[in-house]
Amino acid sequence: MRGHGETSRSEPSSYTQDDFTDDLAAFMDKLKIRKAMIIGHSMGSLIAHKFAIEHPNRVLGLVLLGSTTTMANHPVVLELKPIIDSIDDDEPAAPEFVIEFQASTFYNPIPWITYRYVSESLRLKGIVWKHTLDGLNVEEHSSQLPKITAPTLIVWGEKDGVFSLEEQNDLDRLIPDSTLVIYPNAGHAINVERAEEIVEDIKEFVENKLGRQD
Repeated sequence: MRGHGETSRSEPSSYTQDDFTDDLAAFMDKLKIRKAMIIGHSMGSLIAHKFAIEHPNRVLGLVLLGSTTTMANHPVVLELKPIIDSIDDDEPAAPEFVIEFQASTFYNPIPWITYRYVSESLRLKGIVWKHTLDGLNVEEHSSQLPKITAPTLIVWGEKDGVFSLEEQNDLDRLIPDSTLVIYPNAGHAINVERAEEIVEDIKEFVENKLGRQD
């Protein structure tokens, strides 16, 4: 995503869900990818289901990991906002905050992955943290989730401290062709805590819903 990892920051600074969704479409256009399986975790899952709403003909299937219907006025966003608003625009967040933030997403910590997540988060300047969070906080497209036509796999860890079971049930209810899979003893970072099992679940989902893709 723009402003994250080794990507450049946008000028003027704009990190809305519309920006991220448009970037994904542009990326697929550039590589001449007509249709794809779209998989997103946490914030990325909101971009994934927004993309599925806006570009139904480009989505073969949708996988939402540690997801929710919306982050507009979500308790997690409201808790983070005063901390993130205090970060200097041109500086990274304090390491102590980043370590605590990333560690909170794991139920079963994996030290080297936590370290990598922290290292990546420290690349972000304050302006990216602020505008990305604000973009999540102002957009509410959950009422459009029933428009999703792609078969959808929703995966959630029962120890997820970010998004609740109620939020998963809401996703499952709103998205017409959806399947909810709950992993016991897994947290919000389910994509890495249970990576091998999730890969197998995704493969089975693809084969059952879409047939084998040669």
